[in-house]
This record gives sequence, structure tokens and C-alpha cells, in this order.
Amino acid sequence: MTQRVTIRQLDCFVAVAKAGHFTVAAERLALAQPALTATIQKLEAELGVRLFNRSARHVELTEAGRDLLPIAERLLQDLDHTVNDMRGFASGSRGHISVVAAPSAFEAILAPAIEAFVENHPAVRITIRDAGADEVRRHVRSRSADFGLTSRTAEDSSLMFETLIHDHLGLVCMADHPLAQLGGQLHWDQLRGYELVGHTLDTSTRQQLQSVPDLSSILTEPKYQVSSVTSLHWMIRSGIRAAVVPALVAALPLLRDLAFRPLAPPLIQRDVGLVFRRDMELSPVAEQLAEECRRVSRKLANDSA
Repeated sequence: MTQRVTIRQLDCFVAVAKAGHFTVAAERLALAQPALTATIQKLEAELGVRLFNRSARHVELTEAGRDLLPIAERLLQDLDHTVNDMRGFASGSRGHISVVAAPSAFEAILAPAIEAFVENHPAVRITIRDAGADEVRRHVRSRSADFGLTSRTAEDSSLMFETLIHDHLGLVCMADHPLAQLGGQLHWDQLRGYELVGHTLDTSTRQQLQSVPDLSSILTEPKYQVSSVTSLHWMIRSGIRAAVVPALVAALPLLRDLAFRPLAPPLIQRDVGLVFRRDMELSPVAEQLAEECRRVSRKLANDSA
């Protein structure tokens, strides 16, 4: 059975070619000279060509040896790069992460987590998608994202949800809206009689409102429905003027200049957190970014306490 050329043989060949002498090369490789000579002989036998012309003082490459040298150097260099990449991947200093997040979770958690993460991991590549809750789960389920950040919705046996923060619902409206002028705590019943922008069925906010008994139909079956913060922004400024949203959504740049009033009782809140596949372990770099998201969330919770 034919043997294969080994990395060790190529390493010895390059060392002798560079040194021009077996004794010098053996010292650099920390090998006994007879062992180095035997290794080169095995390589020549495997290739079926003579690689060196030997003399008492030094060795010179044959034509075949000169052809092999740049190829051997490139192979050894590629191997070194591959080993370094794998070690970097294992240590979390290299690699690629794909994350999908709801816009509010991106703004409040993922963006500051990435800012801290890239300072210590400049060689890591990151792909970010923003999506609604259902689409976040679809990306994680299909493995097109390592993990997601969104609110908890219906349970999925293939996914795990890790709660990071609790985000309460409230009313966002124009500053001159009558509900913004009321003092004290704003109650859900006070929304009756006002037109509100609602949310489409595929959003976590709509699903959450529909799960609460005795809420007004203007919340559970809204006349005006949107699925994105951009649409919500324009609807509020186009005459409808108010909507029920989570606090993190109200803090987004498009809505930040509007008034936000928490609503209670009942106090309705959503859980926002990480979404993973149950059958897929995160890579070291993805796990480190997930840990940064946990750290940012703990700070948010402490700041709001």
C-alpha cells in the first residue's frame, strides 16, 4: 500500500532546503542528523525523485527539489493558518456569528452588546438581521441564525427561550393627545373612545393583548393594524396619534420624542430574551456574544429598579 507524504517530511525538506546543510537543519529542528536524513530519504522514495544533490560541505536542490519547495512552503503556511483559525475559533477570538433580533431588542440589548463585544473580538465577523417575533424564530429554527432576540410567544418544541428582561406595555402618543395630559396612573378603560393604531396578528404585542381577558376590542381587534415601527411611526403622526406598545419599542429613535404612559391595572408585560435551538450548541464566539447580551440586560434591569 502506497504511503502518503507527511507534514513532517515536508517540514524537514523545507528546513534542509533553507539551511543548505543537513547538520544545520537538524539543529534547527531539534532532530538527530540520522533521523533527518532518513526522513528525507523516505520522502524521496515516496515521490520517486531525488530532491537534493549532496556533497561533503553542503546540499543543493535538484530541479525536482526546486519545483517542490514553493509548493511545500505554501502547504505548510496554509496548514499553520488553518490551525491558528481553529484555535481562534475554539478560544472565541475568531469565527462568524449570525444573529436575528426584533428592532426593540436590537436597540436596547444587542447593539450595546455588540459594541462591547467587538472591542475584544476584532477578528470575528457578525451578520445581523432584524425581524418580527415569528420571523426571528423561523431564522433560528432553520439555522440561518445562531440565536435570536425577541419576545416570548407560543412555545416551540425545537426552540429554547431564555428571559432577559420584562418589558411592560403602555400608551405612546403625541404630546398634545388628551391621554397624555391626564395625571396619575393611566388605566386601560381610559383608552375606550379613542382611535388607536393596533398591531397585526403576527406581532407579539397583538398576541399578548388578545390573551388578556376583558380588554377593549379597540386593542384586541384594532381597526388600524401595522407590523413595523416605521408604519406605526407614520400612522401616529398621520392622525391616529396613539398606540399601545412595549416600553422598549417606545424608546426606539422613531418614537422617542412621543409621550409614553405605562398602563395598569392589569400590569401587562412581555418577556424579552434569547432564542436558541434545543439541538444546537452555540459556537464559542456566539456564546460570548450571548453572554454580552445577558450582561447588558442585567444593567438595564438594575438601572430601571
